Amino acid sequence: RSSQNPHVLIEKKQVLTDGRVRHRGSVLAEKMQAGESPKQAAIRGIVEELEGYVSHMSQIKQLSLNPDTKVEARTSISYPGLASSYILHEASCVIEGLPETDFTTTENHIGANVKRIFWGWHDERQKPLPSGKDNHKVGIVNLHGYLKGDWAFTRTTIHNDQTFRMSGTASFTPSSDNYYKLIYDEIGTMHVNGQSVNTTRSYLYDFRNGHHRHHHDDHHHHHDHRSMAVVSFLDGPSKDLHFHNLNLTTGMWEALHVCGDDLYFGTFGCYPPKAQTTTTTIPTTQQQQPGLGNVNGRPPQWESTWHVKGPKKDQVIRTVYTAVGPRPN
Repeated sequence: RSSQNPHVLIEKKQVLTDGRVRHRGSVLAEKMQAGESPKQAAIRGIVEELEGYVSHMSQIKQLSLNPDTKVEARTSISYPGLASSYILHEASCVIEGLPETDFTTTENHIGANVKRIFWGWHDERQKPLPSGKDNHKVGIVNLHGYLKGDWAFTRTTIHNDQTFRMSGTASFTPSSDNYYKLIYDEIGTMHVNGQSVNTTRSYLYDFRNGHHRHHHDDHHHHHDHRSMAVVSFLDGPSKDLHFHNLNLTTGMWEALHVCGDDLYFGTFGCYPPKAQTTTTTIPTTQQQQPGLGNVNGRPPQWESTWHVKGPKKDQVIRTVYTAVGPRPN
């Protein structure tokens, strides 16, 4: 954290020396070296990763360690196929001298494959703090096939410093008149001032013009992937009107929608299944050896965040969708 900014610093992306872009979306992380304490590793990581902005340890204030550690069991990134156990230590601090806006750093040490690192500030009030390297976005070529089926969702709405939470289920079902038109039906329960309010909404996701031809050379098969959806309202005062388009081939999407005097700015992201990871929190008072444990899977997830601005509106609406059950063919 910066002393002038209560938000949390995250590493947004890396640009490698060969021009490739690696999306990160995680807090600053550093591997411990042999003989280092967690505190020493945290300080070294801050100085190395934020080179050019942090030049002296005196800039690092209020450094504190979480007394509990986490053990994450997953396949090794450096050695694919090797089952590994990672012990994670969490630390927080305030750093003086960091910019209040997004900024970049450059790796200059010998052998660095990263050319530039892009940093930004994350508002925990709008969405949970990202962590870990498994939270990178993943591109979806066949969005029609990806969305089709059932999803559970959670929604958080921040309006004029008040927070409202909602949960429910959503389904994408092919329309009876055209397979490439998906009907989105949502049933949810909003919790307001100790009371529960049931809500429903419906949209049309029209993929008829979102054609993406995909060819497999080995089998000489063509697959009719649909990557672009045109989303419109199916209920309410805006029924049949266009809402926004959606294309997640890069794993990310931005959209604008104007409704009267209100402006809606939406961001979308898609995350891969995480089938090789188990995380266990271990209090430091317990003397136990980290083990791989059971491998738990995380189903596909995607999310939308809408920022709404208008004469009478100032809202942030974040919805996280998690796949339920087997995906349909």
